[in-house]
Formats: sequence, structure tokens, C-alpha cells
Amino acid sequence: MENKIDFTPYINDLQKGGAIIEKIQQGTATDEERIIVKELIWTITCKIIMADLLDNIPMQQKELAKQINVKPTMISAYKKGKTLPSMPTLLMMISILKPDLIYAITNGKIEEVNGVFRKLGLDLIL
Repeated sequence: MENKIDFTPYINDLQKGGAIIEKIQQGTATDEERIIVKELIWTITCKIIMADLLDNIPMQQKELAKQINVKPTMISAYKKGKTLPSMPTLLMMISILKPDLIYAITNGKIEEVNGVFRKLGLDLIL
């Protein structure tokens, strides 16, 4: 069965982003507007990823929270789209819940990505 994404919750953001994208295409967008569009795209993408990742997780939310070093209430907040995880936290969640995606996300450069995060004091265990 094909998964379909419901974009209804993102209509306002998509409309706002669409208007700015038109300005970008016309060459009239400001740097601030370009940043806004990038943030909107990231927010929508992250919320969709979170909804997919946290739907029917194979463990208790409390256990996942412990593994990614956040409070259990954060997992619920991520699932509801109330807050977004940091990039390292998102990658840790993906490595735990959907490890096959890590190869695709890192373009096969898992060791390089691990090295960058280790320099930041994070071990993603990818």
C-alpha cells in the first residue's frame, strides 16, 4: 500500500513559501525571504519525517527517549509536531528506528558523517 502524505496541516506554510518561491524565481526575493523558505521547507519536511518515524515505533517512547538522551515528553512533542528535534537528534532517531535510511541520507558516507559528529562530541552510532 502506498503511503500518502496529508499536506492539509501545512497549507498556510506552503502558501507562504509558494509566494516567496515565485519571488525567488523572478529574482526579486530578499536574503531574508530565502531563509524563510528554507526554514519552512525544513519544518514541513521534519514534521513529515517525525510523523512517519514515530508512527508505530517498535519500543516504548520512554525507551526511545533514553536512547536519544531526551525527556520522554519530547517524543510526544515531536510526534505532535509541537517541537522539532535538532539534526543530531533526528539522525539518532533515524539510526534507531529506520537504520536503512541512514545510508541514503548520508549518500553512503556514513563514516564521514560519524566523524563530523564525533568532533562535536556526539556519537550517532550509525
